[in-house]
Amino acid sequence: TFAELVERAGVIPAPYMARNSWVAMVEINALRQPEIKQLIQNSYQLVLEKLPKKTQAELGAKPAAKAAKAKPRQAVKRRK
Repeated sequence: TFAELVERAGVIPAPYMARNSWVAMVEINALRQPEIKQLIQNSYQLVLEKLPKKTQAELGAKPAAKAAKAKPRQAVKRRK
């Protein structure tokens, strides 16, 4: 979490963006590479989930878990 990250040496609240829980790394070795990658992937997923479904599709995103569980629509027969 934000609070845990800013307690580490070499990580500070990001100027102007700390209110949004962003952090800045002032030392490149403040976090391990796999941890940085995981944090970036989590951030990307959070942003992606808030985008319109059309934009998600354009980016080639997998449907969210909610959407995958949705029941398929049945065809509606119309009278002529």
